[in-house]
Formats: sequence, C-alpha cells, structure tokens
Amino acid sequence: MPRSRHLPPALFACALLACGEGAAGDRAWKRGDLAGSIPHYQALLELSPERRFRLARALVGEGLDEEARALLVAVPREQWTEDGWMAQGLLLLGEQKPTEAAVAFATGAALGEDPALRVNQCAALLAADTPDATVCAEALTRAPQDPAALLGLAASSLAADNLVVASRALDGLRKSPQTKPEHLAQAGRLYHLLGDAGAACEVFEQGGASLEAGLACAAAGRLERAEALLEPFVDQDPRAAFTLGTLALERALAQQDPGERERAVADAWRRMRACREAWGDTPDWLNNAGRLHALDGDEQAAEVSFRRAMELDPQAPYPPLNLARLLEARGDQEESGRLLESVASLGGMTGAIAALDLARRACDRGDQEEAVERAREVMASCQGAEVAACVVESAIVLATLVAASDPEQAIALVQQAHEIGGDAIVGRLRAEPQLAPLASDLRYASIVGGAAGAGAGR
Repeated sequence: MPRSRHLPPALFACALLACGEGAAGDRAWKRGDLAGSIPHYQALLELSPERRFRLARALVGEGLDEEARALLVAVPREQWTEDGWMAQGLLLLGEQKPTEAAVAFATGAALGEDPALRVNQCAALLAADTPDATVCAEALTRAPQDPAALLGLAASSLAADNLVVASRALDGLRKSPQTKPEHLAQAGRLYHLLGDAGAACEVFEQGGASLEAGLACAAAGRLERAEALLEPFVDQDPRAAFTLGTLALERALAQQDPGERERAVADAWRRMRACREAWGDTPDWLNNAGRLHALDGDEQAAEVSFRRAMELDPQAPYPPLNLARLLEARGDQEESGRLLESVASLGGMTGAIAALDLARRACDRGDQEEAVERAREVMASCQGAEVAACVVESAIVLATLVAASDPEQAIALVQQAHEIGGDAIVGRLRAEPQLAPLASDLRYASIVGGAAGAGAGR
C-alpha cells in the first residue's frame, strides 16, 4: 500500500503556523535581523523562554518598550536568559538609569558569550560617570572594533590618567568600520580632555560639520577651517560669534599693515557685538573688549573693561595680564609688576606668559642675568596639555634675550621652536627685532626665508 503524502492534521498546522513561524523567526535572529524576527515570533501561539526573551530584546530595539516589559514581567528573573537581561538593560538605559542598566548587562554577560552585553555594560558605566577600564577591556576582547567599548576604555583610562591607553583607544575608534557620527562626537570631546585639539578638530570633522568641530579647530590653530565651520552657527550659539571675534582680534594683533589691522578690528567688533547680549557681562567678553579698545587707542575704556572682568572673576588670568601690559605701556611699573607676579604664580600657559613678560622687563632694565634665568625657569617648568605651546614661547623669548650675546644658542632655540611650532611661528620670529643679529645666519634664513617662499606659493 503506498505511503500517504499527507501530514496528520496536527503536524500540518504546526508546519504552517507555529513550527514554520518559529523557525523563520530563528533564522532572522541568527542572521542579525532582530526586527525581522518580530512578526514571526509574535505569530506563535506559545513562546518558548528563549524566543520570548529574543522577542523582548527585538521589541526594545524597535522602541516598543511596553510590549517588551509585558514579556519580561511574565517570567521570574531567575529564568531570564542573556537576551532577557539585555532587554532589561536597554529598558533601564531608556529610563535614564545607567547604573542599574550596567548591573543588568553584567548579569546577562555572566550567562553567555554575547559580546554586546559586555560592550553595553562598558557603555552604561560610562554613561553613569563610573567608567571601568577592566570591563571595557574585556568588552574589546569579545568585540575588538566595537566603538562603544573603545570609547569606554578611552574614558576610563583618561579618568585613571592613563593617557597612552586612552589615546590608543581613540585612535582605534577612528579606524573602526563600525564607528558612527555619534561615536566620533564623543571621541572628539575625549581628545579635547586629552589636550589634543588637533585630533579633536579632525575627529569632529570626520563626524560632520558642527559647532564643536569649529571650536576644536579654532583651539588647534586651524583658523581658516574654524571660520568656515563656525560661520553657519553665528545666529544659533554665542560661542560661534565669540570665537570668530577672538580670531579676528588675533588677526588684528598680528597684522603689520594698518589697513588690514583696521579691517580685522572692525570684524572683531562686529562679532563681539553679535554675542554681547548673551555674554556681554562675562570676563571673557570684557577681556576681548578691553583688547579691542586698546587697539583702538582708547586706553581708558580698555582699563575699565579689564578691571570689570577682574571683579567678575578674580581668578581669571588674562584680564590682569592684559591690564599689566596696558599699565606698563603707560609707565606704571609698580602695579603692572604686581599683576604680572600674581598671574605668574597661577602657573599654566598664562602664568608662563606673565613670567616671560617679567623676563623681558628685567632685560629692559639691564638685568640680563635675571632675564635669562627667568626665561629658562619657565622653559624647564613647561608641562601638561599646553607643554608644546609653552616650550615654543619660552624658546622664542629666550632666543631674543641671548641673540646678541650668544647667537649659536639663539639659533638652537629658534630651531627648537620651529621644530615644534612649524611655519606658524615664522611671522612671530620676523616680528622680533631682537633676533636681527641672526639675519645673516643661513640656518635662521632657512627657517624664516624658506617659509616665506613657501607661503607665497599657496
């Protein structure tokens, strides 16, 4: 008797409905199509524990949080799978509970080998401001190029002052094919905390044009790029107008041509007025206004601005530094000296500048030994995020102090400054009259003259 080609009714129903839908959902899940698994799992009359928690995880991924919660609460937690704990962790993150979410991810990670659980634990700890390098390093062993794990490792290493590991993790993130714009934005902020404005500028731009990219490029000295990035945000954020005003002010200070300087000052004032309503009573705005008043020749208005800025923030270093320079030009050696000593005691780059001003002052009154000693002390104490800028500034000032008496040492200092600062310092070198004794030296000419020729060709 021939074998029947028909399935029994129960098995036929299973093939068309439960068994077929379940298998289809499993296939979608295994190929990474979590959203595609949802309709198949939802079509099942009864869900196995594994499929229930897979469905909950997929629903959270699609923003269907309430449906996911209903699936989770129907089963005691001791029966949850790693997918159930993943769903719970994601729900807690959505509720702005990163610490609790980290616990959920860790619980799930202990049950299986899903790398996403340890990666999410790392990210949740980062969101809770408690980054853990050990967790993030383990996440990277399971998912070597995962941006969230790389960010977590960078942040936790930075918090532990392990700058080398932080930098390596961020460099790895930039190269990862999985990196998205939101990861790059976070990486840019971490580069900023590392003191690497150049890398911050690049990584922000890698993620797309933004206000943060413009601010980072300005801090890195990439002025043309910064201006292009900041211009679209002038009417949206006072930081854009203020930074553009500061850049215009710096251009004015560097200009030798009176006409170009006047145009730069006018541009700076235009930018500063654009953000006056939002920032006009802040030390930074008042300090810039004081510098612009000084360029305009209005010393009284400049002094008022600097003193008002000092009243608002007695710890702000730039207003007293600029006031000291204004008073010194007026012949007030006593108060300007006190101000410079006060700023020098604060340390940092501004303190270094003030100390170098004191070195120049010692030279002006004929005390060459004190001048050189002060400048060397500043150079030897350069450290931290601004060490390169500090060394460049110290080397240039020290070169001006010894150019006449020891040209060989002066040449070595100029070479050191150029090696670190590049052609960006050439204009500064040309503007220093004390370096004139070096003009006939071919080594000095190769730095100053060579850069001049290269610039003319651009």
